[in-house]
Amino acid sequence: MLYNLTADVKHKEGLQSRFFFTTNGTALSNATAGRIKTRHGHMTCVTHLAFLRRDVRDIFTPIHFELRYELGEHNVVRGNSRSFPPLRPVLKRGGEYSNLLTNKVG
Repeated sequence: MLYNLTADVKHKEGLQSRFFFTTNGTALSNATAGRIKTRHGHMTCVTHLAFLRRDVRDIFTPIHFELRYELGEHNVVRGNSRSFPPLRPVLKRGGEYSNLLTNKVG
């Protein structure tokens, strides 16, 4: 699965986000991306540290996080020519399912 994690998605327009992620010691934006391998019935966790910028004055407004995910490319092995084509994995769509998760801290 591929994912994008964004911190402080509802920060005031025109102002810099209050948080940032780092990769290899380099400051980046308020978003980070990654890839994880999943297996049915097993939980997979990844930890990302979000750092508060030094010049932040607004410490009372809740921090909204957003996670978007999707399936990456999959290599599907095809059987003999008489069999049905291989099935490709899909995400549950519609109704209560979405590929967007949100959370609020504060």
